Amino acid sequence: LGPTLVVGGAVGGVVTRVTNVSNTRWVYSRPTGLPSGTICHSVAGTTRSAVAACSDGYVARFTDAGWRAELATDAGNSLFGVTMPADDVAWVVGAGGTVLLSQGDGGWARQVLGSYPGRSFYGVTSADVDRVWAVGTGGANLQLKADASVQTQELFGLPFDDYTAAAALSTPTAARWFVGHDSAALAPLAVRAAQNGPYLQSPLPPSEDLVLWGVEAAADNAVWAVGDFGAVFHLTDAGWSLERAPTTLTLTGVLSLPDGGQLLVGDDGTVLRRR
Repeated sequence: LGPTLVVGGAVGGVVTRVTNVSNTRWVYSRPTGLPSGTICHSVAGTTRSAVAACSDGYVARFTDAGWRAELATDAGNSLFGVTMPADDVAWVVGAGGTVLLSQGDGGWARQVLGSYPGRSFYGVTSADVDRVWAVGTGGANLQLKADASVQTQELFGLPFDDYTAAAALSTPTAARWFVGHDSAALAPLAVRAAQNGPYLQSPLPPSEDLVLWGVEAAADNAVWAVGDFGAVFHLTDAGWSLERAPTTLTLTGVLSLPDGGQLLVGDDGTVLRRR
């Protein structure tokens, strides 16, 4: 699987988990130039490089020379989501309609969003350089391309204050799963979009009012979504089921492992392994 990257914390640190035949070890790094108090929210990478999206307009970039901080936007908006469809292509999204693209030389270019620039974007995912999706408040959904164009701009048709898509992941079939919060129903929200099909809400089991913050879709019948109060939703051929992780803290990310288990991460340094 290669190195595993974990980011977070008020000190702006990055932890790299390095595994080889003989040992497993965690290596802590502080990106050069990253201000104290900066929080890194998410990370993406390839076999050669990685980028973390952080608060106050900063990103942390990993190359052969190690981790270094870059001020991606001087607007100071927090950056929440990042994806790297290629070694030299990175998309970062965040508050205030922030959508940034870095290609080749490492500079960051802000993209013009047109019809709804003020929305906040929480998640971005990619299948390749020409199939990149960013999602945010009020059902905002962008398809982005490496030629720096915003290819499509769509809305799910939900209220602006919804966390309609707090995170996004693609399945191998190019279907997309978006999760978040439905403010009208006071309930978590899951939406599926086929490659060329409509956006369809996927009914979840009854639960208390909560926000879903992370989703992974290994296949159309193998979807995991996590959120507030330790909630874990799992989709199989039999439909959605609701599990409770052994925590009441918010879970923000989920990763399926080769052995069939899942790794869950969340607030206050929470790391859980589901077997």
